[in-house]
Amino acid sequence: MPKRESKNFLEVFEMFVISQAAKGVADITIRNYRYHMKNMSNYFDAEKPFDEVTKRDIKAMVVAMRKAGLAHNTIATYNRMLKTLPM
Repeated sequence: MPKRESKNFLEVFEMFVISQAAKGVADITIRNYRYHMKNMSNYFDAEKPFDEVTKRDIKAMVVAMRKAGLAHNTIATYNRMLKTLPM
């Protein structure tokens, strides 16, 4: 059986965005998802294989965001967005 190629976090994210658009999610929400993903990639390796992303990676991202001075509510928004992904 051939080995299945693992998708990276960004590829899975894009598949999620497409599925949300197909469900009729508002364009502004789709733009917000993409905006948040772009900003998260400053603190998180979005090229990492999706099946290798751990809670520790997410916690490290949150710590980096706090050290960078992002507001609590901003970080909470990123966390809410991540919870919508099929992890």
